[in-house]
Amino acid sequence: MHKTVLAALARSVFAGLGPELLQQLSKMGNLRTLDQGQSFQRRGDPVAGVSVVVSGALWVSTSNHEGKRHLLFSAEAGQILNLLPVLDGGGAIHDFDASEHALILLLPKAAFLALLQADPNVRQAMDRVVYARARALYDEFADAMLIPLRQRCARTLVYMMESACDSEQAAKNTGIRASQADLAEALGYSRPIVNRELSKLKQENVIEIGYQRIFIQQPARLREIAGERS
Repeated sequence: MHKTVLAALARSVFAGLGPELLQQLSKMGNLRTLDQGQSFQRRGDPVAGVSVVVSGALWVSTSNHEGKRHLLFSAEAGQILNLLPVLDGGGAIHDFDASEHALILLLPKAAFLALLQADPNVRQAMDRVVYARARALYDEFADAMLIPLRQRCARTLVYMMESACDSEQAAKNTGIRASQADLAEALGYSRPIVNRELSKLKQENVIEIGYQRIFIQQPARLREIAGERS
């Protein structure tokens, strides 16, 4: 299990900070298992610490008072959760639900904040994560206002691919863990409308659609579509 935790940390934002730090984080954290469909946290809940996905995956989403859900992304092995609430002291800003059996490493809040104060390299790495997520949020807002659904669909698939797949070959063979309904929730459109766009991408041999998975047959072409200017 220790090797599995270290492997996940080596894929995370901590990867470039040295093996000694990875060992320190592994010893600092507590492991929690989640069954498929199990909730890890709800928006507004108190946050006990920063979490790293060790194995499996979690859907990161937000919901309104009527229960309508907007999927943001799938957090795969190596991805870090709840960084902002730990830094600003607020509650959780997303809902987290296991999309399959998952293992989470919880880094206690007090110990993690002490590490940030003691090691400026760790602090800078966390700052870069916050900046990158702020930029992604701005881009998502601009996309929703300005670009056509085809391009938004491609950008969402590219983001999921780059988050979940180590290589373009993995994107072709293993694919993205997402159903057509999941993608519709992520884009905020009805399933039939999103399915039409996915069908077009399939007809162009850019993607292949499987059971709760989307296989990226032409990653380079998908990136071209995501970057097209209307």
